[in-house]
Amino acid sequence: LLESDQERYNNFGHIDVVILPTAHEKDLDELEASLQIHEDIKAPYKWTAFALMLRERQQEHGYTSVQLAQLYEKKNSEINEYTDMLDYAEDYLKQRNRPGEYHLIDQDEFAFRQIRKKRTIFNTEQEKEIFEKLSFALIDNPEGGRLYGLIPDVAKYSETIISQIDNEIEI
Repeated sequence: LLESDQERYNNFGHIDVVILPTAHEKDLDELEASLQIHEDIKAPYKWTAFALMLRERQQEHGYTSVQLAQLYEKKNSEINEYTDMLDYAEDYLKQRNRPGEYHLIDQDEFAFRQIRKKRTIFNTEQEKEIFEKLSFALIDNPEGGRLYGLIPDVAKYSETIISQIDNEIEI
């Protein structure tokens, strides 16, 4: 790059390099993980990128959520929360025919956090699914307030909402 355009790529004139000793891939992965959590990282990870990284480490290296919590200096419950939120986010994107387009929901971290939290209050899968669909509709069109506050209201008033929908829409 530097040779192709010295003015444009002058910041590549000197590059610091560290050569690591021979190690197993999992050891290098652990080093990378520990370096990623230090405060001097310039751009913080989007929640979706962090959750995807957690899943990748679980799938590729067989890490448990407990091991990931230790690796990233987080609580086990936080690791589980991120991976669950990612599952809901992927369902949301898939239902909108936008799978893998995580940039569309990077700003909706708190919405998916609330969906995960409030979904547990419902007893049946049908109730949970209805709550999820209503919450997804709010993400699509968040008029009337912040999603972090609206989604708990959907959970709180779900019976009333469902009853009103039943009255207004002939199935």
